[in-house]
Amino acid sequence: APDFPVGYTQTEGTDPTVVLAAAGVDTSAGNDGYYRSGTIYGHVYYDYNSDGTQDPDGVDNVPGNADDEPNLANVNVIITEADGSTQIVATDANGDWTADVVPGDTDVNVDETDTDFTSVVPAGFGLTEGTDPQLNVSVAAGASVNAGNDGYGTQAPLIGTAKQATSVVEVTPGT
Repeated sequence: APDFPVGYTQTEGTDPTVVLAAAGVDTSAGNDGYYRSGTIYGHVYYDYNSDGTQDPDGVDNVPGNADDEPNLANVNVIITEADGSTQIVATDANGDWTADVVPGDTDVNVDETDTDFTSVVPAGFGLTEGTDPQLNVSVAAGASVNAGNDGYGTQAPLIGTAKQATSVVEVTPGT
């Protein structure tokens, strides 16, 4: 079994290392490198009314209706770590995902071509909450960093108040 602290990952060498050394001869046991990982996590959901907030029971607060805003389960999230390596994690039944990563800047990209995504979110969707892809999320060794929520909807959220026109301007040609 490895003989290094819990929470660390070995990056070089083997531990323990068995070395046969002859008397009077310098013998290298090689290099052993370790790092302590960080954790990054987030949440993915379908924003039915595109208001930038998840309403699990919909705006009517009645579960099981067409306006419910479900968590997106089994959707792949592509993680690019500070060392350039990538890993793919899937959201759980609650739409949550977690990845242990090399400390440093980490990129997060929800796979919007995943069939578990496209089977729920209709074509023509847009991001209503969060940032995707999210680049350069700083993750420190031993830290747990929330990459936030990513909500996807099919209509532009309403911003401000729409007003009905109350006057008509008539234009007469030639005047």
